[in-house]
Amino acid sequence: MKKKFNSITMQHRIDLLWKAQEGTKMTICKAPIDEINHFKAFAATLGITQKKVFILDINSSINIPDFQLKQFRGVEIQLIPDQDFKSLVVILLEDSLFDTFCHLIEDIINSLKPLSQEDEAVKKIFKIIGQWKRLFEKTQIEGLTFEEQKGLYGELLIVKHLIQNGVSADLIINSWSGPDKKNHDFIFESISIEVKTTSANHPVIRISNENQLSHSNKLCLVLIMVNEKRGSVNTLPNLIEELRSIFYKISDECLDIFNEKLFNSKYYNSHRDMYALTEYSVRKINAYNVLEGFPRIVPEKTMNGIFCVNYQIETSACIDYLTDYPTFILDCLKYENSK
Repeated sequence: MKKKFNSITMQHRIDLLWKAQEGTKMTICKAPIDEINHFKAFAATLGITQKKVFILDINSSINIPDFQLKQFRGVEIQLIPDQDFKSLVVILLEDSLFDTFCHLIEDIINSLKPLSQEDEAVKKIFKIIGQWKRLFEKTQIEGLTFEEQKGLYGELLIVKHLIQNGVSADLIINSWSGPDKKNHDFIFESISIEVKTTSANHPVIRISNENQLSHSNKLCLVLIMVNEKRGSVNTLPNLIEELRSIFYKISDECLDIFNEKLFNSKYYNSHRDMYALTEYSVRKINAYNVLEGFPRIVPEKTMNGIFCVNYQIETSACIDYLTDYPTFILDCLKYENSK
């Protein structure tokens, strides 16, 4: 008896569709993607190799030049003829690029929704693949560095603390700007937050550019001091799964945004095992209200021609600016959170 799989019905769930097919003994296990109303499209798994595949069935008369049927890092594109039609097939070759491949296919799915002509659909697919090709070639196989892991853990810890203190999850996730390479890790209307996470015994605050402590509204600099050890409890993957569970209960949109920002942070589910045995425990959290006089370098006080300034601040020089964490942030967010 063949195993039946549900079709995809929401954005960012194609990964679950493929995971449901894992271990299949069928030569090819296919599930229709019903979101694409005007075409026959499928998420499939090849039983022998377990390779993940996107398939679009098109009319045999549609011409696809050979030069478009190519292979680049992690992906191969094929055209498979049948009696009455042919199938355009996009195959994931490297399992480590699974998350990136999911986002590529989701982009294709969303782009095909409004279309009704097969020739338009084919052109759109190859345009999107061309846009994503460079990202596949640049994707880091080795995963996050130790410092990047700690940095992401610290930002997510702030997300967790704000949720625990009653701040709207929608507000938090839409204000989390670290993955988007903004000047601050969180940008709310009333306050911005810059997060630094360190395991050093005698920490300094490392600032990566002259804009990081520049601001037009209130700015809170949070220094999270952690201990690292080998363990499997308070790990980065466990914190991510805890937050995913919270966002899932709130809305699909919240979860989708969270997953998108993890992707932009270079956290890929396929790398989970690489981070699963590094455990963090928080020693202390210091929060600083960055006011006039705080030791910092800012653009308006930097000579013309000087940029990309990185520097370190002794924590002893910031004592006068210590404030209560997370009370200071929560007080700033009271009005914004009540909207």
